[in-house]
Amino acid sequence: MERRRLCLIAWTIAAGIVTGALSGCDSQCVTNSRPAHLIANQNKTLSFSVQSVGSNASCEWLISSNTISTRLRLTATIFNLRSSNGTCVDNFTIYDGSSSFSPILLSTCSRPNFPIYSSGSDVLVSFTTGRDNFGTTSNFTVNYEVLKISNATIIDSVNVDIGALHIFKYPEGSSQYPNNANRGWVFDTNDSQYVVHVVVAYVDVETASAGCDFDYVEIFDSSVEANRRDRLCGTLTSREYYSTGQSLYITFHSNGSQTRSGFNLTYTAALRSAIYPAPVCSSSTPLAAVLHNKQFLRYPAVSTTYTTDRDCGWSIQSASLDYVVHVTFVYVSIPTSRDCYSDYVQVYDGSSTLSNRLASVCGNEPGQEFYSYGRSLFIQFHSSTNNIPGGFHLSYESVLRSEAPPHAGGTEIVNVDLANEHFLKYPEGSSAYPNNANRGWVFYSTDPKYVVHIQFTQLDVELSATGCDFDYIEVFDSSAEEKKLDRLCGFMTRPQYYSTGEFLYLTFHSNGVNVGTGFNITYRAALQATIYPEPVCSPSLPLAALLHDNKFLKYPALTSASSNNYGCGWSIQSGSVNYTVHVTFLFC
Repeated sequence: MERRRLCLIAWTIAAGIVTGALSGCDSQCVTNSRPAHLIANQNKTLSFSVQSVGSNASCEWLISSNTISTRLRLTATIFNLRSSNGTCVDNFTIYDGSSSFSPILLSTCSRPNFPIYSSGSDVLVSFTTGRDNFGTTSNFTVNYEVLKISNATIIDSVNVDIGALHIFKYPEGSSQYPNNANRGWVFDTNDSQYVVHVVVAYVDVETASAGCDFDYVEIFDSSVEANRRDRLCGTLTSREYYSTGQSLYITFHSNGSQTRSGFNLTYTAALRSAIYPAPVCSSSTPLAAVLHNKQFLRYPAVSTTYTTDRDCGWSIQSASLDYVVHVTFVYVSIPTSRDCYSDYVQVYDGSSTLSNRLASVCGNEPGQEFYSYGRSLFIQFHSSTNNIPGGFHLSYESVLRSEAPPHAGGTEIVNVDLANEHFLKYPEGSSAYPNNANRGWVFYSTDPKYVVHIQFTQLDVELSATGCDFDYIEVFDSSAEEKKLDRLCGFMTRPQYYSTGEFLYLTFHSNGVNVGTGFNITYRAALQATIYPEPVCSPSLPLAALLHDNKFLKYPALTSASSNNYGCGWSIQSGSVNYTVHVTFLFC
């Protein structure tokens, strides 16, 4: 294949200092210049190169195809960009369109996952360098070509007009789809203020024992087979998808054996600002995760770059303890750093950063999925870098616990009867608990006037030399892993705990070696006013601290806000000089 290499030598001047040489062609590659316009060819692979670039350089290349309704493919034979201590010094960005306001296909200083596919006939490539003191340089060679669509797949274009809902069915009529079919449909809206909304109403497609290996429908968030959102087969109903750009690509494949009735869907255009509203940084109100209805969080929502020193957080909550929250990262473009310590998105299993952290996300790896144990997931975004192209985009919904993976579905919901005391034993029967167990129980009272009371009647859990490091039970004053009250192991008798609200969460973990017989507990509902009586401000008598028996002081006990100009004090005293007083703040 013929190759073309850029040949113009340009120098970038910063503060009167010559900072580097760019080898290129078609235009001068300097800050604020017009981008070099490169024309892709359907029968040739062309290339452009940058070599020996120092600090404070900036260049852009607009790559276009002269053929209507074609896409571009970009690859790299050389790709070396500078970084310092895991943080980007230089940045390479590919926009899916002709301007920096287009969606970002890639933004990275590490070697990206080529090839990169466009959704239209243009891409804008931007390259900027920063300052460093290492004397190193960046260099890369990028190849570009018009994507040749396989002749085996018949692709139709579907115009998604604004203000109308349309129905699509494959195959048409009442017949079954044929064997060895390969079909594709690009659903596209012409207005950049709108995205494509597709609801797959019904699927009846042959399924294999191992999954969708025989016949299947695939949905891509693009106009080509890139950024796959889902693969469907079997008998399904009601699957909903939104594009992030102006196109959704749906393909259908069948093998040479069984056939079925196919699929049908509805499609329409949806206003982008309504589907992807600009999020408030650290919203005080949780985002509501609706059962089997994907919604989206995108940051930043409007601009294509984010600023430095941002710390934003969003709590996502399901409507019921019968549901868990399911989050999928549709798009991630955050500079890669070691352990994602510079810029990142972090996912916590609970309603705040005090909860158990599930992951730190950075780089450019969409498709990562997370499930909550309880009702909430917390998303935190942090930036320490200024004006970086990119951000993140995720979908969220709630699903039934039975639909979640085993690690999330291993939590039981226990309704605490207001009138009776009940018993729970783990494991059931007389056997020892298994190795590598991860179990959870959320105890909750249906009446907010009552709190949860549990008491251990038997405990036999492996004890390590340094404490509860191997196998252990943890008790949380919440419906998730937050506000931890205690960690238990070994042999203990009759420790008891009260929740401060309607929920108390108990978890059990074992490692891969020794086991014990587990634990027994009793649980009941207790009247909140009895457990947390309104305390006297500065009582004359000390509060009595009993041995291994948790009691509680809550101020104010019944109201949610304290009064002004109040100064109260409480003395807490043990019953013997052989005991010390232990206080834990559950809420402050």
